[in-house]
Amino acid sequence: MLAAGASAAALALSLAAAFPATAGGGGLQDTVRGQVVSASPLSIRTVPSTDSQPQGASLRPGASVIIDCKVRAQVIGGNQIWYRLRLQKGWATARYIRNSAPVPFCWTPPATTPRLVPSIG
Repeated sequence: MLAAGASAAALALSLAAAFPATAGGGGLQDTVRGQVVSASPLSIRTVPSTDSQPQGASLRPGASVIIDCKVRAQVIGGNQIWYRLRLQKGWATARYIRNSAPVPFCWTPPATTPRLVPSIG
């Protein structure tokens, strides 16, 4: 289990570095709302993985949320998308949230041109 905890910690650090501007909800043009569609309370996580501890309170079925952005992470019920929730300042699997509009990715890698490096030898 130590490896899982270390993986969750590494993921948290990489996500914080990848999109500091969106972590508080800033920088997005539109508000995307969602509704919890799970049959039981949905845990809010510190990172997008069930390896991370729940953040205390959970979301009740039918609850409304504001979604900041999404990432690809641990697959839950066949769905690899996790949403960053604005007011809860945490993550929940998209498997149990119905979104009202398309959700932007939290971070998009810059478009780069591959650089050819000569081989030696």
